[in-house]
Amino acid sequence: MAVRHRRDGVAHDGRCDTMRLRVALFLSLASAMIGLLLFVGCEGSVLDLGDSSGPTGDFVGLPPRWIGWSPKGDSIVYEQAGQLIVGSGADLNVGNVITGKGRYAHPYWSPDGRFIVYDYTPDRYHQANLWVRAVDGSAVPRRLTDARTYDFMPVWSRDGRWIAFHSRRSPSNNVWVVPADGGTPKALGSALANEGSLDWSPTSPTLAFEAFVGTSSDIWAAEMDGPEAKRFAGTAASDKRPRWRPDGRSIGFLSLASKGWNVWQQGTADGSEPTPITTVGDVVAFEWVFDGEAVAFLTADGGLHVQRVQEGSEPTRVATCVDFATSPDGRRYVRVEFRNPDYKRYADTFSLEP
Repeated sequence: MAVRHRRDGVAHDGRCDTMRLRVALFLSLASAMIGLLLFVGCEGSVLDLGDSSGPTGDFVGLPPRWIGWSPKGDSIVYEQAGQLIVGSGADLNVGNVITGKGRYAHPYWSPDGRFIVYDYTPDRYHQANLWVRAVDGSAVPRRLTDARTYDFMPVWSRDGRWIAFHSRRSPSNNVWVVPADGGTPKALGSALANEGSLDWSPTSPTLAFEAFVGTSSDIWAAEMDGPEAKRFAGTAASDKRPRWRPDGRSIGFLSLASKGWNVWQQGTADGSEPTPITTVGDVVAFEWVFDGEAVAFLTADGGLHVQRVQEGSEPTRVATCVDFATSPDGRRYVRVEFRNPDYKRYADTFSLEP
């Protein structure tokens, strides 16, 4: 005999209530399992589904990071609020989200401007892998590395053949390269995994990077088809953040050789000696501008300056910011400025005093 009881003045069948509870529990478990299957692929590998793209949302208070200009100089890519965003338009303020939300970092353009390589760290997973994504969404994102460790800070070679990156795989503390079309990564040499520490030559498949030898860091270089990596440039003090001059005839870097961190340069020909460009000290980042005729640099107090390379030149402060990125032609820049309580992004044009 069915057991019936009354609740809120309405008769209920106890068996029906039990059945409803079982159905609800089944649906809840099924939904959770579907979500898990979407998140975890074969052998526990994490899938990047590549959806959730569209217009940018409201990212008040969150600074854009890892800003990079496209090769044509008509757009930028950056990370903000856990998403990768491509900005375009006259002021680069028309944004399009090209990923879902997650731990995306260090986006870098392919030389033809069609793809972006980046590192992606899944939640709750102690690993990061490199992925390649078509900017226009015309192809499914492609995993480039799949080691169960951290691969990060990818940089695409100018000829499009190679992607260099840092990794914690064995041997540890090395810089690695992998063919851009996919393949087996290989170690190039011991390196320091600092932000901005990798840079490809504009004229040859040669990678410059930071390496720690003895008691100081130096600028090293490795050719993809040449001998082993070797010390390439630097002073007797610590040197970091190599940047090839646009014509490839010299390389710039930050050095502690004189009164704090300053921008130095050294010719690529054998026997060339390093010479200072700036003397202000406390330089935290720099880029070549105006086809190598000058450098733009950021100091620890937030000052963005421009200075000609020739000896005796003085810097001109052009803005205040916490980060900046220069266009391929070195005549425009994007800066990130903190205006309490938010971070703002601006596009502007350099002027070079005579």
